[in-house]
Amino acid sequence: MKRRSFYVVTLIMLAALAGTPLRAAETSQTIAFRGCDATLAGAVDLRLRLFDAAAGGNQVFEETQAGLPADAAGCVSVRLGDVAPLAANLFTTYPSLWVAFGLDVDPDTELGGGRTAVTANGYTFRAAVADNAQTISPGATIAGDSPTAVLSLNNTNLNGPALSATGGHTGVSGSGGQFGLSGTSSNSSSSAAGVLGEATSPSGNTTGVWGRTVSSSDGARGVFGEATAATGGASGVVGTTRTVSGSSGAAGVLGVAQASGFSDTATGVHGITNSGSGRGMSGLNDHRTGPTLGIVGEIRSNHGGARGVWGLANTPTGSGAGVHGQTLSSSNGARGVFGEATAATGAASGVTGSTNSRSIGAVGVLGVANASGLTDGAHGVVATTNSGRGRGLSALNNHPSGPTIGIVGEIVSFNNDARGVWGVANTTTGGGAGVLGQTFSPFGTGGTFINSGGGDILRGLDRNGVQVFRLAQNGTLTTRVVEITGADFSEKFEVREAKGRIEPGMVVAIDPAHPGQLVVSAQAYDRRVAGILSGAGGINTGMLMGQPGTLADGNHPVALSGRVYVWADASNGAIQPGDLLTTSNLPGHAMKVMNYTKAQGAILGKAMTGLAKGRGLVLVLVTLQ
Repeated sequence: MKRRSFYVVTLIMLAALAGTPLRAAETSQTIAFRGCDATLAGAVDLRLRLFDAAAGGNQVFEETQAGLPADAAGCVSVRLGDVAPLAANLFTTYPSLWVAFGLDVDPDTELGGGRTAVTANGYTFRAAVADNAQTISPGATIAGDSPTAVLSLNNTNLNGPALSATGGHTGVSGSGGQFGLSGTSSNSSSSAAGVLGEATSPSGNTTGVWGRTVSSSDGARGVFGEATAATGGASGVVGTTRTVSGSSGAAGVLGVAQASGFSDTATGVHGITNSGSGRGMSGLNDHRTGPTLGIVGEIRSNHGGARGVWGLANTPTGSGAGVHGQTLSSSNGARGVFGEATAATGAASGVTGSTNSRSIGAVGVLGVANASGLTDGAHGVVATTNSGRGRGLSALNNHPSGPTIGIVGEIVSFNNDARGVWGVANTTTGGGAGVLGQTFSPFGTGGTFINSGGGDILRGLDRNGVQVFRLAQNGTLTTRVVEITGADFSEKFEVREAKGRIEPGMVVAIDPAHPGQLVVSAQAYDRRVAGILSGAGGINTGMLMGQPGTLADGNHPVALSGRVYVWADASNGAIQPGDLLTTSNLPGHAMKVMNYTKAQGAILGKAMTGLAKGRGLVLVLVTLQ
């Protein structure tokens, strides 16, 4: 049989240019469409539809066009809207649409390898260029086009500021270019600062330095601080506030990134130091009592990658820490690091720590509580989130290889209640999980459990502490009931193609030339019939058996019982529900049994759906006999 292949569906909108995004025409009430599928030949009747999703979703338009000529490549050119008019408000009501086409037959099958997106995009570009200002007056703007600063201020006295601004709501406001405001200090004094912002008001939501960026570009920063000295304890940004009574919103450094897009590296405050003992960012609260905070990281984004505080150790060696939190207090509630994400929605994180170091001691977040007593409230790291999808604590290991670990929980206690990692979902309603494991790698696992001591790998207990399942060291699973969501019972086989392709839904038979293997069936009333390749028509395999490294293994699941879809040919007679099915001369296809004597030993099952004519998928209850 000719190898079936799918071609990319090409959607050509009116007035579109080559290489530009597909867009809906602004004036025409029809859409030019060209769809290709190798199964199309001659004059065909096509069902054309628009959906509001790439898969599934809601159908918002449908029409059928008859007698369309297909060319030698199986391509058909039509105009959607020639039969049923397209609504004038279609692209305003549904800003994103997808085209699907298929033969006007039942059951319905979409052709062309999937739907094609229709997008409408408009772009407006504006540019304004101001002349260079020669004098400065109130409200004046100094503008220019230069890779260096348009305005530079230099004070040769190392003890004096290059710029001092007072009055108004904001002392200094900078915008445009790569940096809104850039400050550099070459003074070796411990009090020297590239940018020094000081809010001396004893009350109010005062801010020492307030940085904001509205850029959506990667690398945009509200405040960027860099300490390039190779030695010393220099800091990229140091913020100090002396508010005594007053306001909960006072901050030494407040950075706000108002990027218009979801840019991963648009940062409110970004601090970098090249000093061996320096700090990229240092926050100090001098108040001696109360719940004082050195650094507060706050986010209001609902985006899954938003972080209150993000610590990154980029050194490839050493015991670098993305965030190191330490408390010497013995009071209950003392924390090495406290992260809180208060957004009611989104996947915000209270604390996210990341390390790229390869050394054993490197950690994304290291929290140490040196409390002198066994107080319950002294925590190395405490992270809290009030977000519906947020994370109390999130750790990321960016190394692309090796047995990397996001979070390590280690105990040295012999107490039976000691836990390396303890996850508790305290809510009495909802689907909360004490511990959730997730991976985006096709080769990874959501959770891996190892018992190096030889005991059980995993146990499950009910609310009363009674064991309900047990996974032993030898792989034996003991439980009460096993529920499988698939629809068939399959075994793994190696399958050889006889005259063409191999795909789910094909009938296979015993291969006499290769013991333990199967071949695509191509003979009517073949008593070697063994089953049907599982997975056609969206019905998944239920139970799958096989033994790796033996003849009882292979790459294809073959349904031996249960419900599956099978490719069928109705040229031998229309198929009705309840008809017995057997093999046919068409490779991989079943047909209706017409000769019951010849069918003995060659029956693969009973039809559960019909096929009036031609070829198509039929649901079958597999009962080999």
